[in-house]
Amino acid sequence: MPHDFSIVEQVLAEPEEDAACYITQTLHQDGRLSDDEYKELINSLRPVANAVKKLYVKLHPRVESTDYEKVFKGLDNVEITRDFPHCKCYFTHYSSMAYLSALISGKTIIYELPGQPTHDVFKTVATEIVHDVPELVEALKRQMNLPEKPFEERKKIISKYATYTGVSPYEVLYKTVYNKK
Repeated sequence: MPHDFSIVEQVLAEPEEDAACYITQTLHQDGRLSDDEYKELINSLRPVANAVKKLYVKLHPRVESTDYEKVFKGLDNVEITRDFPHCKCYFTHYSSMAYLSALISGKTIIYELPGQPTHDVFKTVATEIVHDVPELVEALKRQMNLPEKPFEERKKIISKYATYTGVSPYEVLYKTVYNKK
């Protein structure tokens, strides 16, 4: 049970926005992309903002907002945030938050980068896997217009690798450790 599940009820309590959300990762910070590759990736995402009514850029805790602010400067429909928004569709590369987005909306696009293969654990919750920005834009257009799957079906989709019970993951961990004493 990912610790991200502790915010499911809070996110679902907010109205769903007609928006997409990019869940960022530490691609450059962890040395998976060079500085140039990282900046090229971020710059390539600007057309995504033009394809949706609203785009959230959900920053990883160790990702600085500066580069994203430069790329999306002047676009009124982009919001850079550290909070997890309630959107129609999400995309990421291979973030553990793919499970949270799959549970929240059931529409999670995996944007697989060259030389950065996506592990099967994340592919299982993907509604589509894309390999470049034009594919991403088309996938977003398709996914944004699909009806939402019922919550129980979304729980089933993630169930191969994660379980959502509505109980705080911290409470489950505490009880598990406490009962093993």
